[in-house]
Amino acid sequence: MFNQKPFSLRQWCLFCLALLALFTSVFAQKPQTESPASERRKLFPAPTVGLEVITSRQTEPVYKGIVGHFSIARDALAIVNTETAKDFSLVEVQAEMVTGVIRVRLSVIYNKLSEPQWWKNKKEKMVGEYSIAIGEFLRPAELLQFGIEPFEIKAISFNPVVLKRDEYPRIFNPSNAIEITEVEKSVAGYRFTIKNVSDKTITAVEMRSGSNGLGAGDIKPGETYEAINRFSSTNIEKYGLTIKMILYNDGTYEGDAKSASRYLARNEGYKIQAAKLLPIIEQALAVSDEELPDVFIKMEADLWQMQEAMDKPTAIEFLKTQYPAFDEPTISMLYEEFKSGFYNARNTLLMNMGPAKKDVEAQSQNYSKANQVTMFRGILTRLKETMMKTVSSNN
Repeated sequence: MFNQKPFSLRQWCLFCLALLALFTSVFAQKPQTESPASERRKLFPAPTVGLEVITSRQTEPVYKGIVGHFSIARDALAIVNTETAKDFSLVEVQAEMVTGVIRVRLSVIYNKLSEPQWWKNKKEKMVGEYSIAIGEFLRPAELLQFGIEPFEIKAISFNPVVLKRDEYPRIFNPSNAIEITEVEKSVAGYRFTIKNVSDKTITAVEMRSGSNGLGAGDIKPGETYEAINRFSSTNIEKYGLTIKMILYNDGTYEGDAKSASRYLARNEGYKIQAAKLLPIIEQALAVSDEELPDVFIKMEADLWQMQEAMDKPTAIEFLKTQYPAFDEPTISMLYEEFKSGFYNARNTLLMNMGPAKKDVEAQSQNYSKANQVTMFRGILTRLKETMMKTVSSNN
């Protein structure tokens, strides 16, 4: 059952971010403006500065990558005083960009890393804080106090390099619907730009490289898409890139059937729950303006207690009918996706209704009855359109 307490403000924020990240939400409400087919969707710029850490123990850098939080294992460091250094396990590095320089904080960690969740009771000693200009380096002499030979920390500038076609890594792309139009390599890894060269909108595409996975969605015909994340250089150079599955907005797919079924089951769950939600919205819209604010607030509260569209046994039987070739473990996996579709549909309403309700309750003096009615009726009308579009869709 849907039986949850209302979210705190922090939980709402986290939930919003998580929902926005669901590229596979076929039925999520979208802006009405269409972007040109030639638009390149580059969601985040590539980093242009990073850090390189070099010790005398290794010929290769022990770290070379983006500015952030990382650690250097004891085995990678040279020890100059075994007695002083006998208890430490690693050196922790925390770095951030601040007004044109990289600020670095070093600390020595003394926990036993074999202990579960050792980081919850971190035993550390501060080495120091330093600022490094781009292109410069330092060797913190304070490390000697901990029995560690000072290592070199260099602030490096790196710009991504767009590879030529003959420099591309191995790419396994069995589909004619997607074209790899650009491959970019940087210290952060590989980024692939893909283009939908089919005549159908791609709802979801899954790409794999070893243990790395990447997804994209809502790619219209002729549109190119630059992924949010990057594949690690290690995985790409070892395994190459595989286009594992492509799902279209009409419910058809290419590639791995189990991968496609995850999205289809989730979407089907959304659609089934939407059919239960639509008459509730229509009933609310049918009441008078005088009644609407109270009905809206009660409806939002009732949604938290709303039953799932199907109980588990019924849902399992439904999925077995839909996917007769799949074994029990796969059906169980699909049930979780199917059920998440129920939640996603209900949460579409809550994400729109909850903030409006809270705003009115917190600032009641700023909202006349007429203003409440206008806002609430507008929200319900948009939600009705979203649910109707979902219920009438082909997948």
